[in-house]
Amino acid sequence: MQKKLAQSILALGALVVVNVEAIHTQRAVALRHAIHSQTLAQLQQMIAQQHAVQGHLHNVTCASYKHLMLEAMQMQKQTMQSLCMQNALDLLGTMQRKSTGQSTNTKTRKLVKVQATSSKSEAKLKKTPAAKTKKKA
Repeated sequence: MQKKLAQSILALGALVVVNVEAIHTQRAVALRHAIHSQTLAQLQQMIAQQHAVQGHLHNVTCASYKHLMLEAMQMQKQTMQSLCMQNALDLLGTMQRKSTGQSTNTKTRKLVKVQATSSKSEAKLKKTPAAKTKKKA
């Protein structure tokens, strides 16, 4: 009986050891699963934050690009306006020089015509009194 009792106690002790090992194994697996779940949750949170940062960065980049393009267009517009004004001033200067040159040429031509006319008139006047003088004589 003592032998059977000892065997039963040994068998019970072995069973307890097996159950304790099973409990430790289950605890380790549960702990591993909890760590994996926590790590997965952190990774998902980090991915969500990364997506949010990428979205914000995209918005900021788009706004900066839009601002930069608007500024470049404004500068180009101002440059084009200044070039147009410069071209208009150059054209006015050219037209004014041509106008001044033409009016000078016109005045010179008129002066030459007037001088030619007056010299012809003088020549006629010189001839006319001589002709009158001959008639008188």
